[in-house]
Amino acid sequence: TPSADVMSTGRATFSDLAIKGPASTTGYTLTFTHQDSAIPAITKTIALAAGTATKLGINNNSITSASDAVISPAPVVTIQDIDGNVVSDTNKTIAVTISGPNYSVNSEAIGFTSRTTVNGTTTFNDVKVKGVTGSHSLTYRTTDSSLTQVYQTVTVTPGVATKLTLQVSARGYENRALFTTQPKVQIMDSASNVVTTSTAAVTVAMSNGTIEGTTTVNAVNGV
Repeated sequence: TPSADVMSTGRATFSDLAIKGPASTTGYTLTFTHQDSAIPAITKTIALAAGTATKLGINNNSITSASDAVISPAPVVTIQDIDGNVVSDTNKTIAVTISGPNYSVNSEAIGFTSRTTVNGTTTFNDVKVKGVTGSHSLTYRTTDSSLTQVYQTVTVTPGVATKLTLQVSARGYENRALFTTQPKVQIMDSASNVVTTSTAAVTVAMSNGTIEGTTTVNAVNGV
């Protein structure tokens, strides 16, 4: 709203204007028009800088990643103003921690879990979640309490096969008779998730004596 001195001085002084929106070097134009349409309007092109830093932002709030595998695309964390503009002249150290409904003592965030922003941005290009399958939450925060932390939900799927475990041990041994309980072997990743996509061949052998039957079978759903 212009001040009341328009009539007495011929000047319209605006005192409470502000722009809210994406930062831009050339993208905003102010247009001033007179109530008399015969008088040509005037324009002013302006640059809009980011405002005061208030929060952290991230490129992907939700992502799926195999256990113990580098998250891709890499999490990119930015320091932002209230409207999501990157505040490029503010740099902070950002740390990431893990929690969530499927968190356990064996869950961990691996990689460089603390990075410093450059021009308001940093990329966690080697971070990965190792843990049980399901939903985990990565929290990115700084020690500056004025900046709101940001969360990333990571849905963990089975990782690369790294080990075998006995799900069911063989029982009931008699010479030349089938075991009363046949063994079951699980194919697991480094976090002890069953690699349900595995159809790898598993072979059983004896260090002494002779084992009969089919000694090599392919896993079904990792078992």
